[in-house]
Amino acid sequence: MKTRVFNSKEELMIALLQGEKWLYNGTICMYSDGYFKMSNMLISTALALELLCDGKTLWTKVEEKTELDLMEEKYASGNYIALAYSTHHNKKNYWYPSHPSRSDFRTFNKPKLIHKNHKDILDAYLADNSAEIEIRCRDINTEWEWIDTNFINNYDEAFEYRLKSKKKTISLAMFTCQWENGKWEQPNVCKSLEDFKSNYNNLNVINHHEIPNTRYEQEIDDA
Repeated sequence: MKTRVFNSKEELMIALLQGEKWLYNGTICMYSDGYFKMSNMLISTALALELLCDGKTLWTKVEEKTELDLMEEKYASGNYIALAYSTHHNKKNYWYPSHPSRSDFRTFNKPKLIHKNHKDILDAYLADNSAEIEIRCRDINTEWEWIDTNFINNYDEAFEYRLKSKKKTISLAMFTCQWENGKWEQPNVCKSLEDFKSNYNNLNVINHHEIPNTRYEQEIDDA
Protein backbone atom coordinates (compact mmCIF):
# COMPACT_ATOMS: atom_id res chain seq x y z
CA MET A 1 0.00 0.00 0.00
CA LYS A 2 1.60 3.24 -1.14
CA THR A 3 1.21 6.41 0.95
CA ARG A 4 2.52 9.93 0.65
CA VAL A 5 1.91 13.54 1.57
CA PHE A 6 1.34 16.38 -0.88
CA ASN A 7 3.03 19.71 -0.22
CA SER A 8 0.63 21.62 -2.45
CA LYS A 9 -2.61 21.07 -4.25
CA GLU A 10 -0.67 21.36 -7.52
CA GLU A 11 1.34 18.25 -6.62
CA LEU A 12 -1.85 16.26 -6.08
CA MET A 13 -3.50 17.66 -9.19
CA ILE A 14 -0.55 16.59 -11.36
CA ALA A 15 -0.79 13.06 -9.92
CA LEU A 16 -4.52 12.99 -10.63
CA LEU A 17 -4.03 14.26 -14.18
CA GLN A 18 -1.75 11.25 -14.76
CA GLY A 19 -4.66 8.95 -13.98
CA GLU A 20 -3.86 8.21 -10.36
CA LYS A 21 -6.46 8.12 -7.57
CA TRP A 22 -5.69 9.04 -3.96
CA LEU A 23 -7.64 8.24 -0.81
CA TYR A 24 -8.00 10.31 2.35
CA ASN A 25 -10.18 9.23 5.27
CA GLY A 26 -12.49 7.13 3.09
CA THR A 27 -12.76 9.78 0.37
CA ILE A 28 -11.33 9.16 -3.11
CA CYS A 29 -9.90 12.07 -5.06
CA MET A 30 -9.71 11.73 -8.86
CA TYR A 31 -9.73 13.61 -12.15
CA SER A 32 -12.70 12.73 -14.38
CA ASP A 33 -14.58 14.39 -17.23
CA GLY A 34 -12.50 17.55 -17.00
CA TYR A 35 -12.94 18.03 -13.23
CA PHE A 36 -11.09 17.26 -10.02
CA LYS A 37 -13.53 15.36 -7.83
CA MET A 38 -13.70 14.14 -4.25
CA SER A 39 -16.44 11.77 -3.11
CA ASN A 40 -18.35 12.15 0.15
CA MET A 41 -17.00 15.61 0.98
CA LEU A 42 -19.10 18.17 2.80
CA ILE A 43 -16.91 21.02 1.59
CA SER A 44 -15.90 22.01 -1.93
CA THR A 45 -13.21 20.01 -3.68
CA ALA A 46 -11.08 23.11 -4.18
CA LEU A 47 -11.13 23.93 -0.45
CA ALA A 48 -10.49 20.31 0.48
CA LEU A 49 -7.41 20.19 -1.76
CA GLU A 50 -6.15 23.42 -0.21
CA LEU A 51 -6.53 22.12 3.35
CA LEU A 52 -5.32 18.55 2.83
CA CYS A 53 -2.25 19.22 0.69
CA ASP A 54 -0.29 20.66 3.62
CA GLY A 55 2.80 18.44 3.66
CA LYS A 56 1.43 16.57 6.70
CA THR A 57 -1.81 14.86 5.72
CA LEU A 58 -1.20 11.26 4.71
CA TRP A 59 -2.84 10.04 1.50
CA THR A 60 -3.16 6.42 0.30
CA LYS A 61 -2.89 5.54 -3.37
CA VAL A 62 -5.86 3.65 -4.79
CA GLU A 63 -4.46 0.69 -6.68
CA GLU A 64 -6.68 -0.14 -9.63
CA LYS A 65 -7.27 -3.83 -10.25
CA THR A 66 -6.54 -5.04 -13.74
CA GLU A 67 -8.87 -7.30 -15.71
CA LEU A 68 -6.52 -10.20 -14.95
CA ASP A 69 -6.64 -9.39 -11.21
CA LEU A 70 -10.43 -9.55 -11.29
CA MET A 71 -10.35 -12.74 -13.33
CA GLU A 72 -8.04 -14.45 -10.84
CA GLU A 73 -10.31 -13.45 -7.96
CA LYS A 74 -13.38 -14.82 -9.72
CA TYR A 75 -11.66 -18.10 -10.57
CA ALA A 76 -10.54 -18.49 -6.95
CA SER A 77 -14.21 -18.48 -5.90
CA GLY A 78 -14.64 -21.93 -7.46
CA ASN A 79 -17.66 -20.83 -9.50
CA TYR A 80 -15.94 -20.58 -12.88
CA ILE A 81 -14.35 -22.71 -15.58
CA ALA A 82 -11.10 -21.32 -16.96
CA LEU A 83 -10.40 -21.54 -20.68
CA ALA A 84 -7.21 -20.98 -22.64
CA TYR A 85 -6.82 -20.59 -26.39
CA SER A 86 -4.45 -22.79 -28.34
CA THR A 87 -2.90 -21.67 -31.62
CA HIS A 88 -1.08 -24.13 -33.85
CA HIS A 89 0.41 -23.56 -37.26
CA ASN A 90 -0.74 -26.89 -38.64
CA LYS A 91 -3.83 -27.49 -36.54
CA LYS A 92 -7.17 -25.84 -36.06
CA ASN A 93 -7.22 -23.22 -33.32
CA TYR A 94 -9.37 -24.18 -30.37
CA TRP A 95 -10.37 -23.38 -26.79
CA TYR A 96 -9.72 -25.86 -24.01
CA PRO A 97 -10.54 -25.98 -20.27
CA SER A 98 -7.60 -25.50 -17.94
CA HIS A 99 -6.94 -25.52 -14.20
CA PRO A 100 -4.53 -22.63 -13.73
CA SER A 101 -2.62 -21.62 -10.67
CA ARG A 102 -2.90 -17.94 -9.78
CA SER A 103 0.09 -16.97 -11.90
CA ASP A 104 -0.96 -18.97 -14.96
CA PHE A 105 -3.46 -16.35 -16.10
CA ARG A 106 -0.52 -14.14 -16.98
CA THR A 107 0.73 -16.65 -19.56
CA PHE A 108 -2.61 -17.70 -21.05
CA ASN A 109 -3.45 -16.77 -24.61
CA LYS A 110 -6.75 -14.86 -24.36
CA PRO A 111 -7.89 -16.31 -20.99
CA LYS A 112 -11.65 -16.60 -20.50
CA LEU A 113 -13.97 -17.55 -17.65
CA ILE A 114 -17.35 -19.26 -18.04
CA HIS A 115 -19.68 -19.50 -15.05
CA LYS A 116 -20.45 -23.06 -14.00
CA ASN A 117 -24.16 -22.28 -14.41
CA HIS A 118 -23.47 -22.48 -18.15
CA LYS A 119 -21.29 -25.60 -18.12
CA ASP A 120 -23.75 -27.61 -20.24
CA ILE A 121 -23.72 -24.87 -22.88
CA LEU A 122 -19.91 -24.77 -22.85
CA ASP A 123 -19.60 -28.57 -23.10
CA ALA A 124 -21.94 -28.63 -26.10
CA TYR A 125 -20.09 -25.78 -27.78
CA LEU A 126 -16.65 -27.33 -27.25
CA ALA A 127 -17.88 -30.68 -28.55
CA ASP A 128 -19.39 -29.05 -31.64
CA ASN A 129 -19.00 -25.33 -32.09
CA SER A 130 -21.90 -25.37 -34.53
CA ALA A 131 -24.25 -26.01 -31.59
CA GLU A 132 -27.12 -23.54 -31.77
CA ILE A 133 -27.42 -21.42 -28.64
CA GLU A 134 -30.16 -19.04 -27.53
CA ILE A 135 -29.79 -16.06 -25.20
CA ARG A 136 -31.97 -13.65 -23.26
CA CYS A 137 -31.49 -10.87 -20.74
CA ARG A 138 -31.66 -12.11 -17.16
CA ASP A 139 -33.44 -9.04 -15.76
CA ILE A 140 -35.96 -8.43 -18.52
CA ASN A 141 -38.78 -10.78 -19.43
CA THR A 142 -37.77 -11.10 -23.09
CA GLU A 143 -38.06 -13.93 -25.58
CA TRP A 144 -35.17 -16.30 -26.22
CA GLU A 145 -33.14 -15.27 -29.27
CA TRP A 146 -30.73 -17.33 -31.33
CA ILE A 147 -27.19 -15.93 -31.32
CA ASP A 148 -25.19 -16.36 -34.49
CA THR A 149 -21.89 -15.54 -32.76
CA ASN A 150 -18.93 -17.21 -31.08
CA PHE A 151 -20.25 -18.29 -27.68
CA ILE A 152 -16.91 -18.04 -25.88
CA ASN A 153 -15.62 -14.82 -27.44
CA ASN A 154 -18.89 -13.01 -26.77
CA TYR A 155 -19.78 -14.67 -23.46
CA ASP A 156 -21.38 -12.47 -20.80
CA GLU A 157 -22.44 -14.16 -17.57
CA ALA A 158 -25.12 -11.49 -17.06
CA PHE A 159 -27.21 -13.23 -19.72
CA GLU A 160 -29.07 -16.53 -19.68
CA TYR A 161 -28.12 -19.18 -22.23
CA ARG A 162 -29.69 -22.40 -23.41
CA LEU A 163 -29.23 -24.83 -26.28
CA LYS A 164 -31.73 -24.18 -29.03
CA SER A 165 -34.42 -26.84 -29.02
CA LYS A 166 -34.30 -29.30 -31.88
CA LYS A 167 -37.55 -29.64 -33.78
CA LYS A 168 -39.42 -32.55 -35.32
CA THR A 169 -42.59 -32.75 -37.39
CA ILE A 170 -45.53 -34.91 -36.37
CA SER A 171 -48.75 -35.73 -38.20
CA LEU A 172 -52.05 -35.12 -36.40
CA ALA A 173 -55.74 -35.49 -37.20
CA MET A 174 -59.14 -35.19 -35.56
CA PHE A 175 -60.90 -38.33 -34.34
CA THR A 176 -64.36 -39.06 -32.97
CA CYS A 177 -66.55 -41.96 -31.82
CA GLN A 178 -70.22 -42.71 -31.13
CA TRP A 179 -71.98 -43.44 -27.84
CA GLU A 180 -74.60 -46.19 -27.64
CA ASN A 181 -77.31 -43.54 -27.38
CA GLY A 182 -76.29 -42.31 -30.85
CA LYS A 183 -74.60 -39.11 -29.68
CA TRP A 184 -71.22 -38.36 -31.28
CA GLU A 185 -68.24 -37.65 -29.06
CA GLN A 186 -66.54 -34.24 -29.29
CA PRO A 187 -63.60 -34.51 -31.77
CA ASN A 188 -60.11 -34.93 -30.32
CA VAL A 189 -56.69 -34.37 -31.91
CA CYS A 190 -54.41 -37.43 -31.91
CA LYS A 191 -51.56 -38.92 -33.93
CA SER A 192 -53.34 -42.16 -34.79
CA LEU A 193 -56.52 -44.14 -34.37
CA GLU A 194 -54.75 -46.34 -31.82
CA ASP A 195 -53.89 -43.31 -29.68
CA PHE A 196 -57.47 -42.12 -29.89
CA LYS A 197 -58.91 -45.53 -28.92
CA SER A 198 -56.62 -45.68 -25.88
CA ASN A 199 -58.39 -42.58 -24.59
CA TYR A 200 -61.83 -44.12 -25.13
CA ASN A 201 -61.64 -47.73 -23.95
CA ASN A 202 -65.16 -47.47 -22.55
CA LEU A 203 -67.36 -50.31 -23.81
CA ASN A 204 -70.22 -47.86 -24.32
CA VAL A 205 -68.58 -46.17 -27.32
CA ILE A 206 -68.32 -47.51 -30.88
CA ASN A 207 -67.35 -46.45 -34.38
CA HIS A 208 -63.95 -44.89 -33.61
CA HIS A 209 -62.68 -43.17 -36.73
CA GLU A 210 -60.52 -40.41 -38.16
CA ILE A 211 -62.51 -37.47 -39.50
CA PRO A 212 -61.64 -37.09 -43.21
CA ASN A 213 -59.61 -34.07 -44.38
CA THR A 214 -58.52 -33.03 -40.88
CA ARG A 215 -54.94 -34.33 -40.91
CA TYR A 216 -52.15 -31.74 -40.68
CA GLU A 217 -48.49 -31.47 -39.66
CA GLN A 218 -47.11 -29.68 -36.61
CA GLU A 219 -43.53 -28.84 -35.58
CA ILE A 220 -42.69 -29.55 -31.95
CA ASP A 221 -39.59 -29.66 -29.73
CA ASP A 222 -37.66 -32.91 -30.04
CA ALA A 223 -37.21 -33.77 -26.37
